[in-house]
Amino acid sequence: MNSFNPVENITLTDRIYRELSRAVIMGEFRPGDTLTIRELASMYGTSAQPVREAVNRLAAGRALTIIANRSIKVPELSLDSVKNLSSTRTLIEGEAAAQAALIANDDEKFEIETFNRELMDSFRERNINQIIRANYDFHFAIYRVAHNEILFCIIESLWLQSGPSAAFLYSSDNWASDRMETSTIEYHNQILAAIKSQDSEGARQAITSDIESAAAVYADAIASANEDNAEVLK
Repeated sequence: MNSFNPVENITLTDRIYRELSRAVIMGEFRPGDTLTIRELASMYGTSAQPVREAVNRLAAGRALTIIANRSIKVPELSLDSVKNLSSTRTLIEGEAAAQAALIANDDEKFEIETFNRELMDSFRERNINQIIRANYDFHFAIYRVAHNEILFCIIESLWLQSGPSAAFLYSSDNWASDRMETSTIEYHNQILAAIKSQDSEGARQAITSDIESAAAVYADAIASANEDNAEVLK
């Protein structure tokens, strides 16, 4: 997934790790989903060993959880996890956006604007897969512009942990997806405007608002689900 080394020899484990990482970020697996090494090996058309190695790397980064009987689970974020991830993301991604705003050239600004336009089109078409993809493309186009590989790698790790939950919110057929759409449109337009005008602090604040807004929606979704479960148990 890292775009800083476009020409490189990668192992089968590396390839599976990258493909599985992208699947996690893109919401192909939902929070709470369970899989087995055998299922993933069949999915990628390979033996169990490279899949197991890739899964172990993702588990070390808290993107997946290894449970009994060789099963793997996509973590369901607790309220504390949501808060911790959100606060960390605002610091790291806010800094990357601030750096990008200062140095983005016209071609890079055009690329970021193009991804934002694709995202707006996807919202109008209610194309969930494209919404998730365009949102990723928009954010990571910005983070690449910062030309800070350390920040970029940390951001990838954070998105591996938060990606399934964000994708779930966009695909929810309820108030959560409506709130996500409204806030995403508002803050992405602010981010774009800040980068186009080289407003470093404006870009930082807009990214921060975007992340905090999504975290608030997910926290409310957790609270709502807990209330529903409590009603069922009465």
